[in-house]
Amino acid sequence: MVKKIACFFTGGYTESNAMPIFLKKINPDIEFRQFCPNRTKRRKRPGQLDLIDEVSGLTGPALLGYVYTYLKEHPKEIAEFDAIRIEDDLDGRFYEETVPGEEKSIVAKRTADFEKHYKEIRENICERLGKDDSFPVLRLFAAPEIEAWFLADWEDTFGFVYGPKSFSVLTTGERDFFSTRFWSYIKEGVLMGYADRIEEYGYFSGVYKKLSDEIIAAFDSFKVSLASPKEKSPYAETIAAKRDLRYSKKLHGDEMLRRSSPDKIREKCTIYFRETYDQLKSL
Repeated sequence: MVKKIACFFTGGYTESNAMPIFLKKINPDIEFRQFCPNRTKRRKRPGQLDLIDEVSGLTGPALLGYVYTYLKEHPKEIAEFDAIRIEDDLDGRFYEETVPGEEKSIVAKRTADFEKHYKEIRENICERLGKDDSFPVLRLFAAPEIEAWFLADWEDTFGFVYGPKSFSVLTTGERDFFSTRFWSYIKEGVLMGYADRIEEYGYFSGVYKKLSDEIIAAFDSFKVSLASPKEKSPYAETIAAKRDLRYSKKLHGDEMLRRSSPDKIREKCTIYFRETYDQLKSL
């Protein structure tokens, strides 16, 4: 029975403190020990974090290189664990052309290359640990980025954290107005056809758009739209003037992940996250 999992997460502010807490919500009976990245420290100014080691920003091949080196250099430390967990953003990797040879038809999709990629990860880890194929190497991929999870659980993340019980940027009334209107704005202006299949988000006419960047930009354009003379809501003018109403992985990602409900995310992120959730739940 799996009781202890050694975890290696992508080196970002969102994951560095909150990911073990998030995973505990899926299976509280497991001990998740984080080996990458090291925890962050808070600055004197509220809400500001600093990564305290050299793994800041590690993702993709760089993250895997760190994992393989760590396992090779610390075999005795890892030997006490029952499984390895690796978490990373896919961020546009593993796509296919729906029309062969037509770049504009590119879509993000779970492909044979993805399965080959995961198989290679398993084999490399088992080889370094001297384990056979039965040793659990658990994957956790956020597709395209961890913000997809936050959008899947809007009410507990973007729809909540700017209110008085979290970052206190908005009053309760302002937050409720913002949550409803901004979600519609995100669905129409950012997600567009991907609102019901968030994990496939990424490619528009063959060009990849980074979800987190699009969300950041949407905050500014949404506030501009509220300043329109046609806007009748009594909250519009005050919300449009809120300089602190913005999104930053560094400032807001940690809090959103802590508040996220894995159960809600499972319902909407069915390509990658649901499999991971079910696997972890059954251990």
